Amino acid sequence: MSLGVDSPALRHAEANVGLLELDVRQPGTGELADFGLTSGAIGQGIGRALVNAAIGRPWSRPIERLWLHTCTLDHPAALDFYRRSRFEP
Repeated sequence: MSLGVDSPALRHAEANVGLLELDVRQPGTGELADFGLTSGAIGQGIGRALVNAAIGRPWSRPIERLWLHTCTLDHPAALDFYRRSRFEP
């Protein structure tokens, strides 16, 4: 049974280094509910590949908007990274 929530872990060299959670349960919208990297994976280009995959998956459905929520617990560079990924505040 699929609930429309996709939550894979990104593995590198036998270790989990990142994760993303996509929620597409609401018609016409998607949400990048969770996205993160381990500290050792930051700055390695892994985040770019992961966020590109995260953006592409929900747009393969008939959605009109993709949400991403950020907070003060995110890495200091996260907001600029999300903006470069075409998210708008």
